Amino acid sequence: MKRNGFTLIEALIALTIIAIALIASLKAAGNLNAEQDQLLQRNYAQWSASNFATHLRTSGIFPNTGQFQGACNQAHFQFICKVKVQNTPNIHFRRIEVTVHDQNRANSNYQLARLVVFLSNAP
Repeated sequence: MKRNGFTLIEALIALTIIAIALIASLKAAGNLNAEQDQLLQRNYAQWSASNFATHLRTSGIFPNTGQFQGACNQAHFQFICKVKVQNTPNIHFRRIEVTVHDQNRANSNYQLARLVVFLSNAP
């Protein structure tokens, strides 16, 4: 007797393999979407740090040493910018480190962005 086509078992095995492959590809696509959201948040955090540093640079004020923090929201993200101002060996320069944290995780050490700039009061 000549066999034409596949048996029911062979067809079910083939469908099972295809289903497993589709589930794996959907899981990978979901992971990519989560990574893209985190990348977008980090990008906005970097812009917030840059805006904060630019504000300090253009304000014309030579900041005192110390630490402070403030809200630096960007788009729909709620951020907190923590600023540390330090002396340098040259008295005319200050080292300013801006770190951006998610407002929901502000108490943790998890930072989204970090920017270091130097300000001068030299004529």
